[in-house]
Amino acid sequence: MWLLTYCVLILAIPLIVGPVVPVYNIFLMATPMLVLPIVPVFLYSLVDKPGWGFPWMAPPVTSSTTDVPTSEPTTEQDTSTTRRTATVTRPFPGFPHPPSTSQPYALRPAIYYILEDVVAVDFGYKRPWRTLLNSRYNASPSFRSHMRIQTYYWIIMALVHTGITSAVCWGASYHVAFGLVLGLFFIWAFVAGVGCWMIAKRELRKEWDTWEEVKTKEMA
Repeated sequence: MWLLTYCVLILAIPLIVGPVVPVYNIFLMATPMLVLPIVPVFLYSLVDKPGWGFPWMAPPVTSSTTDVPTSEPTTEQDTSTTRRTATVTRPFPGFPHPPSTSQPYALRPAIYYILEDVVAVDFGYKRPWRTLLNSRYNASPSFRSHMRIQTYYWIIMALVHTGITSAVCWGASYHVAFGLVLGLFFIWAFVAGVGCWMIAKRELRKEWDTWEEVKTKEMA
């Protein structure tokens, strides 16, 4: 949700500035401004490691204490609890905490979080899905590679869309560009979606084959 909010705020810039200046070609850059903001976020998710960061962005450490019921009450009426202190390290102050990962952590590829949230929230699978996906990510090197490949792919596709749309906006007449820009966005979305599906199909097959090899070796 925070990524969508960030992209929509950037999208508002050409919609406001274009008519005010007025340079209406800026107005036509609305779709690239919706897509392009994912690039720095996706890149950050690929390079972040535990302890990585700039000196002036030292990760804060916060502590919280929770009540946890004891596993074996001494009597039927006994509801004694133990006190546990959890130390949470976040990559940067105020940076949203990925919901399924334990701390300390390296940020996972951004596509992982999109996959996690879309299925858990929009499709209603909620926390069991997050838990299963987290277990799969930890257990499968092939799946981790798949998430990185998809993240790189969408970075490239966002740059491609921005480049093509910019060339049309500033290289063609306003009336021609106005008729092409929105159509280009939907064509790009379709082509990018098909490419994403093809990558997913290939990588899932590779993951399946990898686990079949592991299973064969364990049985041998």
